[in-house]
Amino acid sequence: MQLPQPYLLFRTITAVTLSQLDFYVRELDVTCNFTMAHQHPQPRHLEPEQLSALWQACCSNDTAPLAHLIETLNPRAEDFAPGLWSAIQRNDLHMVRYLLERGAPVNESAVEQALQARSIPILEMLREFGWDDVNMKLRNTWTALK
Repeated sequence: MQLPQPYLLFRTITAVTLSQLDFYVRELDVTCNFTMAHQHPQPRHLEPEQLSALWQACCSNDTAPLAHLIETLNPRAEDFAPGLWSAIQRNDLHMVRYLLERGAPVNESAVEQALQARSIPILEMLREFGWDDVNMKLRNTWTALK
């Protein structure tokens, strides 16, 4: 998980001397205020029709309709999961990357879909986006290495 900018800045404060602390605290206040003033609204729960439209857009080879839906609906990251699974099954590397970049969950189901699709590039992409447990127990009690 990537931390918001103010947290990253706060982490650097621990490495400075006390004489420099005042400067960094003022900088942190400015950064926090800027971030809070420009935050995006919280993702919301979607209606079934909206989820269906989102998932259908994930089945397209074109990300433009999906980008429009994401902008207007502001879905939760977990709402991308079925669309991600569909993109993995189709071996659509472009759509898989697009969804992962927007927070689609890298979980057991995504790994299983990639294994069933026998797609090494997608498995590598899942590793790039956070899958780090190659010994993760899958539903069939196997691991990705078996």
